[in-house]
Amino acid sequence: MSVFLERFGLGIVVMLGSCFLFFAGFNVCFAVTASPLVEDVEVEEGFGAERSFFVANNSVYSRVYTVSLVPVDAAEVLAGGDLMDGEFPEGVLEQILISTEAFFLDPGEETEVLVAMGPFEGVQPGVYSFGVKIVEELEERGGGVTVQSGVMPLVFLTIDGERLVQGYGVTEFLATPVMTSVKPVDILLDVRNSGEQVLQPYGTIVIENLFGQERARLPFNAHLHRVLPGGEREFGLQWVQGEASGSPDGFFDGLKREVSLGMIGLFRVKPDLRTSIDGAVMPIDAIHIVMVPWRVLLLISVLLGGSIVCVRFFQSR
Repeated sequence: MSVFLERFGLGIVVMLGSCFLFFAGFNVCFAVTASPLVEDVEVEEGFGAERSFFVANNSVYSRVYTVSLVPVDAAEVLAGGDLMDGEFPEGVLEQILISTEAFFLDPGEETEVLVAMGPFEGVQPGVYSFGVKIVEELEERGGGVTVQSGVMPLVFLTIDGERLVQGYGVTEFLATPVMTSVKPVDILLDVRNSGEQVLQPYGTIVIENLFGQERARLPFNAHLHRVLPGGEREFGLQWVQGEASGSPDGFFDGLKREVSLGMIGLFRVKPDLRTSIDGAVMPIDAIHIVMVPWRVLLLISVLLGGSIVCVRFFQSR
């Protein structure tokens, strides 16, 4: 759920007699869209930065749009809380400027909104998140309903990051021990950010068999989803053995396929992860899973059961 909220930042508010629809970075075929949806900006004290956001009118009507900056509590957003519940220390928001506060777009037109940040002097180092709120003019509909749409790309601004504390850990790392045929193996990893910087872990999950032979190398967090300071996030991925589509026609065809794929035995799941902060390796111990395809287990059970029946039969004679 947190992944969905970070990517789309969706907020819907319904009021009596009126309806206000607000999409924060939700780039769909709606009246207005903006790109990029999320920006990461790092500046040192005494320096600044600029970022451009491109806004397009996808409706069939000409529109007037207004632009404003909104402090956002990103942790609240990811937890499903109030989108506008953010606060900045004095002196931060005052040093962030936008190139325009209002503009007009005909259908299909696009314009650039420039955001200038800093230079920041005497500002407490930290990670500050804010939105570039772009809202169209109100439109009156029948029945006294008012409709308004907008977008709000999110900006994660890190000021003087070298002075911020780094800290992270893994609270849980597991892979489901499975009795499987063609079903994928679920791998879950919970990352906790105990530092003051935005953490974006990345790397690969390597799976080896009992003899140390590599069976799979899975990309981890390829989209660089964030773990906010003081937050925790669950990352999930799947290992699909062989061709995931289609099932064998018969029992023995499936058994032959499972054996040929080497889907039997003890496997080592070893993470090779790094942090986006300094590229340091995240020390995480490997775990092991046991895979026993159900066809093999069923065949062993039938043979073992048959052997027991035969032994008892001959003993009774």
